[in-house]
Amino acid sequence: MKNSILYSAAALVAACVISLNVQAQLEVQTSGNVVASKNLKVDQNVAVGTSVDNKVSLNIDHKSTSQYPYYGIWTRIRANSSAPYASIYGISSFADAANATVDYPNITQIVGVFGKASKPSEISSRFSAGVAGMANYYQGIGVYGAIGNGGDMQLPTTSMGGTYAGYFSGSVNVNGTLFATNISVPSSMQMRDNVEQLSSSITDNLLLLKPVSYTLQQDSTWKYDMEAKELQGVHYGLIAQEVQKIYPELVYERGDKLSINYIELIPLLIMKVQELSAEVERLKANPKGKTLSYKKNSTDEETIDAVLFQNNPNPFSVDTKIAYQLPLSTQNATLYVYDMNGLQIAEYPIATFGEGSVLVSAGTLDAGMYLYSLIADGQVIDTKRMILTK
Repeated sequence: MKNSILYSAAALVAACVISLNVQAQLEVQTSGNVVASKNLKVDQNVAVGTSVDNKVSLNIDHKSTSQYPYYGIWTRIRANSSAPYASIYGISSFADAANATVDYPNITQIVGVFGKASKPSEISSRFSAGVAGMANYYQGIGVYGAIGNGGDMQLPTTSMGGTYAGYFSGSVNVNGTLFATNISVPSSMQMRDNVEQLSSSITDNLLLLKPVSYTLQQDSTWKYDMEAKELQGVHYGLIAQEVQKIYPELVYERGDKLSINYIELIPLLIMKVQELSAEVERLKANPKGKTLSYKKNSTDEETIDAVLFQNNPNPFSVDTKIAYQLPLSTQNATLYVYDMNGLQIAEYPIATFGEGSVLVSAGTLDAGMYLYSLIADGQVIDTKRMILTK
C-alpha cells in the first residue's frame, strides 16, 4: 500500500511538471536555472537564467555573437487608448531597506537602478554609458532625477515647457569639472520676493576678500579624475571659511565640506565697478579736490591745494599714517574716522598746518573697513577708505 501511494504521488508530480512545461513560457530546471521553454518564440539573442548566489534575485548571463544590437533586458509597454489615467513604466526598480535594523550595519549603499558599462581598450573610441535615457517627444526628459519620499515617481507636468536631456529636482553634486556651453540662472521678477537695491556697505566688504591660488587635494571622501588636465595645476579662488565670515549667505555647508556661490558674487562686483566708475568721473571733473590753497612763499605765485592722501600702509594691522596738506592760513581742521554705516568713531584735531600726518593705531579699532575725512574751515577736503586686518 505504501509503495502504491508513493508511486501515485510521483506520477501526479510528473504529470503536473509536464503540464506546466507545456503551458509555461519559462521553465525551472532542477539546477535552479530558469530557461525559455521550447514553446516560447523568442529571438536567438535572448537568454534568461537565475543565480544560486543569494546576493542576486535574477541573473541574466548571455554571450552573443550577433552583429546587431542586443539587450540584457528589453521591455516595451503599450498603452491602450481606452485605459484609465495611470503612470506607465517600462522598468520600475525599488530598493527597499526600510526594514533593515542595527543588526545589518554593513548596508552602506541603497540604489534603485545601477548601471555599469565595460569595454576593452580595443574599442575605446566607442561610446559607453552606465545609464542612458532618451526622450523622443516634445516636453520629454531623457534622464530625470528627483528627491522625494515613497509612492510613484512624480514627473514634472507639461506646463514646465521644453525638452531636456537631463532634469533634476534637487541639488546636484559634481566631483569633477562641469562642462556647459551656456549656464542660465532663472531670474525673472515673478520668481523673486523682497527685492531691494544693494547698499554700498555690502559691496565695500569685497575689499576684505583675499583671493588665493591653490592646487586640488584628493582624499577618500572627495574623489575626482586626477588624469583630467582641467583639474591639475594651479587654480584661483577664495577660501570658504574666510568668505563665510564676510558673506555667510554665499557659503553652503554639506557635512564637513564648504562651498562658495561664486555666481552671486557677480552682482556685488558689478555694483562695485559702478561705484568706482562714478568715482573716476568725479575725479575727472575735479581732479584737484577742494580749492583751499596757499603760496609757498611771499615771492612765489605757485599755490598748493589742500590734499588728503591715502593712508599707508593699507590694509594695516598695527598702525597706519594718514598724510595731509593744508594751507598755512587754515583756521581749523580735523580728521574724522567713520564706520561703513556713517557713524563717527574717532576724531583727530589738527594743530599743524602745511604738510603733516596723523597716526591711527589699530588698537583703537576693530577689524574692518573704515572711512576717513579731512574737514578744514568747514569744508570737506576729501574722503577715503582704509582697511584694518587682524
